[in-house]
Amino acid sequence: NSNKSWKDAQSLLSLGKLLKIEELAELLPPPLDVALLADYGPSSKLTNVDRVSAVGLVGYWADFDPEESWERYDAISAQELLDRAGVTKTLREELIDPLLHVLPMCPDYDCSAAAMLSCFHVFALQSKGAFDVRWCRGSIAEKIFDPWQTQLQKRGVHILGGSKLQS
Repeated sequence: NSNKSWKDAQSLLSLGKLLKIEELAELLPPPLDVALLADYGPSSKLTNVDRVSAVGLVGYWADFDPEESWERYDAISAQELLDRAGVTKTLREELIDPLLHVLPMCPDYDCSAAAMLSCFHVFALQSKGAFDVRWCRGSIAEKIFDPWQTQLQKRGVHILGGSKLQS
């Protein structure tokens, strides 16, 4: 029961017991455990403080119900909700922003909090292990787009950077 687990976590925190990240994550319902438990490489910019800042979303995530609270959360941007929740800038840049660009396909300032919470719940984070994040080891341009561009150019494709596609 995730509500019981969250109450257990609150009790432990109020008693002043210092929990390890893994212990805290075990007490949290999905999706809140993902930012805490994801396996980041040694070059990750995320600190434990960044990862723990995801806990600020627990109240909003627990309160959100697409049928009952959509209007209320749709009235504010995902950016505003993340600000209110105290999610660090680094966690946003390294984890949340990439997910927003893939799921609702927009930045946090153009996405409603309702759309963000719904997408994260339905498409990515409904249960432990439902969404296994893998980050590119290097820049996406260097590892994906530059080799692709080279391959296309070898086949005679002329690439015009900074141009709009016209049919």
